Amino acid sequence: MLKAQQIKDAKHSGVGKAPLKLSDGNGLQLHVFANGRKTWIYSYRYNGKQKNITLGKYPQVTAIVARSNAANLKKQLEENPQQDPSIGNTKNKKVELDNSKLFRVIAEKWFMSKKDSHASTTYNRNLGAIRKHIFPMLGDKSIDDITQDEILDIATKMQANGTIEMAKRVVRLVGQIYKFARRKLKLTKNNPTIGLVEDLDDHKVKHMPRISILELPQLIKDIQSYQGDYTSVSAIKMMMLCFVRTGELRGMEWQEIDWENKLWRIPAERMKGRKPHLVPLSEEVLQILNNLKRINSQSQFVFSSSRAKDGMISSHTILGAIKRMGYSGKMTGHGFRGLASTFLHEQGYLSDAIERQLAHVKKDRVSSAYDHSVHLETRREMMKFWSEYLVSKGLVIKAL
Repeated sequence: MLKAQQIKDAKHSGVGKAPLKLSDGNGLQLHVFANGRKTWIYSYRYNGKQKNITLGKYPQVTAIVARSNAANLKKQLEENPQQDPSIGNTKNKKVELDNSKLFRVIAEKWFMSKKDSHASTTYNRNLGAIRKHIFPMLGDKSIDDITQDEILDIATKMQANGTIEMAKRVVRLVGQIYKFARRKLKLTKNNPTIGLVEDLDDHKVKHMPRISILELPQLIKDIQSYQGDYTSVSAIKMMMLCFVRTGELRGMEWQEIDWENKLWRIPAERMKGRKPHLVPLSEEVLQILNNLKRINSQSQFVFSSSRAKDGMISSHTILGAIKRMGYSGKMTGHGFRGLASTFLHEQGYLSDAIERQLAHVKKDRVSSAYDHSVHLETRREMMKFWSEYLVSKGLVIKAL
């Protein structure tokens, strides 16, 4: 899967007319032409011949949308191999990839309609807020698929980070965009923001301080030089690498590790959402676990403590160590979750894959339909990428 920066920076060599072809996986390719144009192509075999379907130009069609469209075409071909996916199965029309109902597209149209009537400072501030807080999670979703809980979740996280008034502003802006889509564009009858500002006024938030991604290298340096016991230091590194909740980490048991498939299988009873959870294990995480096995293999718990009555490190172990490093009020164990989420969204990873890895179960999700293995291969690659990024910023994991 291509990274967001790779797609943005891709350039043709200028030699010859044939496009530069970059594979994104599952038949999806990005064709880069000498004139700078970039086009998404779905390549497949039908009746023994290689065929292509144009999915649209980048950046008008984002990577997330192109991947979704390619996946739909692949599924269509697998389910009906006798039907060419470039031809509609009932109307006998070519596939039309309509992005007109994407929130991102509608929002940009609304902002363009307000450019002359809004002061430039207000316009730029509002546009920047939507691009920063809403687009990463909801920009590439149809306006009919966005739920009230999703918008509330974004806004409450903003409040938790201290941007209380900005959270309300963002909700109001989303509401105005929905009104525009309903009244001017005639694209929807919905407005999931109704009543949300009032909910935010009454919503009690818990502040979860965290550093910025720019401060991460210094934190890693401080962790590397921290003079704590090996189990405690390993717990901090595991929190950073796996970005699970503190309680899930400290209660980790050896029997939960699937060594063969490189997975940590957390049972439902130990999860906040009472759903089983899978954590793909990178090579760095596996090295930490192998090291801890040499120390704590006699214990039920990976992060064991002989001094604790329950046999595991305390809930204060990670936070206490972070405070002693000088990050009191600046960073918590929970902060690694927000840090990883923000960074991975910026890298263009599928929002639903990130949310699944964070074990965020939406309130409106049907319980029986929840599948903890969804997007597992994407999550494997994502966790590998995150681990390699941390190593590139100074994280060191050595065998004992």
